[in-house]
Formats: sequence, C-alpha cells, structure tokens
Amino acid sequence: MSDRIDSRVAGNIEFFLRRALRTEGSWSPASLADATLEAVHLGGESNEGVEVRGRLFRGGHADVPLQPGGWPDSGAATLGQALDNIWGQAAEYFPEWVAAIRREIFGLVVVRVRGGDHVAYFSRSRRIPRGTQAQRLSDIDEPGPGAGAINVMWSGPPADRRSDDETIPVSIRALAAAHRSLHAGDTSLRFDSPGTENLGDLLRERYEGAEPDEEEEDFTLEDLNEGVFDACFYFGHDNSAAESYFIDLHEQNSTVDPLVVTLSPDGANHGDRFGEWFDHQARAALLGL
Repeated sequence: MSDRIDSRVAGNIEFFLRRALRTEGSWSPASLADATLEAVHLGGESNEGVEVRGRLFRGGHADVPLQPGGWPDSGAATLGQALDNIWGQAAEYFPEWVAAIRREIFGLVVVRVRGGDHVAYFSRSRRIPRGTQAQRLSDIDEPGPGAGAINVMWSGPPADRRSDDETIPVSIRALAAAHRSLHAGDTSLRFDSPGTENLGDLLRERYEGAEPDEEEEDFTLEDLNEGVFDACFYFGHDNSAAESYFIDLHEQNSTVDPLVVTLSPDGANHGDRFGEWFDHQARAALLGL
C-alpha cells in the first residue's frame, strides 16, 4: 500500500465513522473495524486480499484477538501489550508521545493489505472533553449533531530497512521500527527514508530572480545560495497549516536528533530538534491533543 493510499484511508475512516453515527447513533467495536475495512476499499483496494486481522480495546471491550503470523506481535493479548510491543523502542526518544499513546488510545484495528499490516488507532476527539485516562468505547459520550466522537490515526507497517541504517537519524529509525508512516486528518509523516525533495532546490525555484540582499522572514537568500538548505529533506506535511517539514541532515547532531525545518508560505525556518518537535507538534496534529 502506498503512502498516498495510507493518507486517503485516514480520512476515509473518519468519514465512515461519521456516517455510521448519523445512521446508527452509536459506535461499536465492530463498526470501527467495518469502517476501517471500508475505508481501505475506498482508498483504492479491492476486497481480495484485504482483511481485518483483529481488534483490541481498553478493558478488553469486545476484543477480537490478533491473528497469528503477522504484526503487531500476535502474542499481545491486550491493548496495553500491543501498544508496548509497537512503541516500546520509541519511548527512549519520544517519552511524551509514547505516554500519550498509552494514555489516550482506547482501541486499535489491524488490517492486512497486500501482505502488509496497517493499524488504525482510535482516541477521543478533541471536540470531546478529555479526562486523564482514555475511555472504553462504551464510556464515550455521544457528540452533538454532525460532530465526530473519535480521532483516527492510520499507520503504515514497520519500515523494511534495517534498524542500523545510518542514512536515517537514530531517533527517526525508532519511529520507523513502529510504523513507516502516520496519517491523521491533514497531516502525513513518513520515517523510513529521507525524501527525494531537497529544500534548497525548492526554495531556489520559489525565489528565482530575487535580489541577493533581500531577506525573508527567517533566512537570507545569501544563506540559501550558500547551500544552507541543501541537506534538508522532506518527511511530511500538514495541509491545514500549509506547512511542509524537512529534517536537516547536515547540521551537528543530525545522526541522532536532527533539527526540523518548516516550509510555509512565509518562508523556511529551523526550529526544534526532531524529538521535541514530534513530542509536541506531531502529537497535537496526529492525536488531536
């Protein structure tokens, strides 16, 4: 399954959940699994070779155990065990993210597509008042008319690359070991390889013909022409914010925790280290926190 289909499925799941609410008036684990499967089909896949491999919910609420011979580890009997198996390696680099996953995710559904296992994670929508603990499905208050009760994060399978691949910073490799990509709403992020889009080339195209001494909001054209952004590679975007995200593989400490460069209509700027950026900005976009 391509990342393009992955990102379409994320939005499609939410669409089917909203439709189910309008027609049925309530959620069930089965409707979540059905919506996930139907969204995969709308994303461009036929029924052949697409299957729901299991579902796990907080408190064991109507669980269907994960089928053997796949991923996540079929030995995970509970939602908590599955989340630990998937995200345990990332906790060293992204403690706040992993804590939020354990706290906020109340259920997941695993779908196999073309031999790869994808996970839909469910948490309470940002529109619903949050407590300190993710709720069981039966405890979630029904939202008002037209509102969504559930936030959906759709993931790609783990990266195929070896975990010691030094072309990828070690902190990002830890995410790729869980999922090669994550998608929710207008946000899509990919972790298994630096993209082919070079920020320096994109900016030179954008500002072609500008005077060398003109300054943009966060950089000078002189910096651009000196190659400051030539080792910055695309890894994701947020369409609602009109932002694209790049990792800087040239600066010091890039092999462990690189800086994130954000490209917006106002220009480009170096921001936080990837670990801090992901723990905060990506957490807000993907989990709605």
